[in-house]
Amino acid sequence: MSRASGDARPDERLSQLAAGRVAALKAPASFLAVADAQGGLRCGSSGDSGGGTEPALDTQFRIASCTKSFTAARILQLRDAGLLDLDAPITSLLQGPLNLLLPDEFSTTPTPRMLLTMSAGFATDNEWADRQESLGQSALDALLAGGVRFIAEPGTQYEYSNLGYAILGRIAEEICGQPFTTQVEQFVLKPLGLDSIRFAVDPTRDTAVGFSYQAETWVDQPLTGPGAFSPIGGLFASAAELIRWGQWLADAFAPGASDEVLSASSRREMQTSWVQRPSPDLVIGYGFGVFVEQDPALGTVVSHSGGYPGFSSHMRWRIDSGTVAVGFENGTYAGVFEPVRAVLLDAEGADATASAGLQNRSKRGKAGAPWPETQRAVDLVTDLIGAWSDERADEVFTSNVAADLPYALRRSNIEHVVAEIGRPFRIEDVEYPTAAAANWRVRGSGGVLNVAITLHPLHPPRVQSLELSTGD
Repeated sequence: MSRASGDARPDERLSQLAAGRVAALKAPASFLAVADAQGGLRCGSSGDSGGGTEPALDTQFRIASCTKSFTAARILQLRDAGLLDLDAPITSLLQGPLNLLLPDEFSTTPTPRMLLTMSAGFATDNEWADRQESLGQSALDALLAGGVRFIAEPGTQYEYSNLGYAILGRIAEEICGQPFTTQVEQFVLKPLGLDSIRFAVDPTRDTAVGFSYQAETWVDQPLTGPGAFSPIGGLFASAAELIRWGQWLADAFAPGASDEVLSASSRREMQTSWVQRPSPDLVIGYGFGVFVEQDPALGTVVSHSGGYPGFSSHMRWRIDSGTVAVGFENGTYAGVFEPVRAVLLDAEGADATASAGLQNRSKRGKAGAPWPETQRAVDLVTDLIGAWSDERADEVFTSNVAADLPYALRRSNIEHVVAEIGRPFRIEDVEYPTAAAANWRVRGSGGVLNVAITLHPLHPPRVQSLELSTGD
């Protein structure tokens, strides 16, 4: 590999964007960088990465779901070697019991291709899955044996699933007899000269500390080590390294592209939109480990965001020019895709008003019937809002809910909003965006509380996220 240089030119525009993010309390620190096809590399930063200094080009951050592109590359290596059929039912690829609670007896069993393209029909599971990094292999096997729930017929629609990528890693382990993390490091990263990208913290390198904003202060978040969920988001990388990864993928479209590590045709296959994500203005879809969109101003743009407890990442490149932009922030789900998108548009001389945003324009198709557990959760969560109990909360929520925001703070916040809307209150306007999600209103004597929940995809499903806001 070549391209991205260690010599970066500080850019005032990028530094201003980063400073604005820190001032808005998106994260304690922000780092942005962009590299063009001619070797120019610009960067800007602001804030404290955890050691009292601003992040630099070689500061490592957890890249979270940007890891999925590395996972997809390894899976395609196995396919290209004739060791994996992407269209085989996953039940034939795992030795342990896999209890798929399919929608009905005529449903198709998910395949690796469906897992790669986020079309297996599993419920979106970000909040729960992002806390499962260190789960052991046997523990994952036990979860799969306990039952996996579906919100859609496999192969029929897009629905983001981390569990699907954890299963892909497990399949690769069955094939090779090696931990998936070892496979990625040995067969993908090392041959590309990217062996400093790792699934564990390198104590010899500057690594950002992740934070979550709680009770008007930044609280540091513990780092998790490699495990069964590493394929979904476990890698650590610097901006310079992630830019080189994006350049290697983008180079697959250049004349005479190298077939090193993974053939150019397979890399182009990764960056092809296979399953559409509905949008009123853009053609947006998911490839293998990356999003692919047709941007009105830039043409084909390939990207992926990452969000983990304490971290936010985004990588983005324009196929026509090979320009790559990346960004990191050390705040939980900070949404660094926003400034990175602006950086790429600016680097390409594009008008931001002519280019629509990926995250803000996505709309779902018609939702299926809610799970009975989702319907029951509306009452259970409303009861908790009325009279919080840690013991009952443990029965209703997955374990990540208490880790994401301690019960004491959550209870205090709820008591504050209940005092604001007044008692008694009643449930109104219940909607089910998916079988595993519900939105409703709790109307009190003096106001309205908006409630949104999602459930995780395992049996029995439990509430993995709770969002509250007041006002009509």
